[in-house]
Parts: sequence; C-alpha cells; structure tokens
Amino acid sequence: MKQAKTLLDIAFDERQAEINKNFLKEWKPYDILSKKVERAIFSHFTKKTYQWQQDHNEASKRPFRPVTYHQINMTLGFAYTSTSDFAGLWVCNGGYLWADPTHHFIGFAINELGQVIGIADDMNEQSIYIILK
Repeated sequence: MKQAKTLLDIAFDERQAEINKNFLKEWKPYDILSKKVERAIFSHFTKKTYQWQQDHNEASKRPFRPVTYHQINMTLGFAYTSTSDFAGLWVCNGGYLWADPTHHFIGFAINELGQVIGIADDMNEQSIYIILK
C-alpha cells in the first residue's frame, strides 16, 4: 500500500520541479567551466556536512568535512565525461557521499542557466537535484 505524501514531501517535489534540468552537452570552454564547477563544489561541501560511507557497511558512515577541493576530488574520484544526454563531472571512486538518507551523489552538471547542479541517486536510480551555491 502506497503511503500518502506529507506536506514536506509535496514541498520537496515542488522544489525539485523548479530546478532547471536542461544540462549542457559540452563544457565549452572546458577550462573556464570546469573551474566554475570546482569552485561551486568546494564552496558547497565546506559549508554543509554530509555523510561519507566508504563501502557497503553502514557502520562506516562518518561526517564528510573537506578543507580543500583536492580532498573532495581524491575522495570521490571525479572524471569529466560528456554523453549524448549531457556533460558532467562524475563520481568514480567507490563509496557513497550521502546527500540525504536515501540518495548519494553521483555527479555534477551545469544547466543552461549556468547553475552547478549536484545529482544524487537512490538505490533505484531515481535522481534528486541540488543547486550548489
């Protein structure tokens, strides 16, 4: 039996619907746009605390509090790829950086408005989107 949505669920769904998900297919010029994404990731992750889980063991969860972009990159193992859908900086190392209790970050993209968006999936690959400010 499906549970009814709470007001918080409805508000969350409305915020998700408002996020522009028309992502750039290529980052051109790459050097300028990749630096923009790096700055947004660094700024976002130094202001907020997320949970890092290095493997499937729930007991390995701990707060993720990076102090440099390099530390974030080394932990998540970013790789840039562009597909027929859109370009992004994707998490390639094992482990999970939890955006919430059910979704972990899988990558970062730039939408047509120039916003850097974090993409997080649940175990069914249902995505949520987080604007990095």
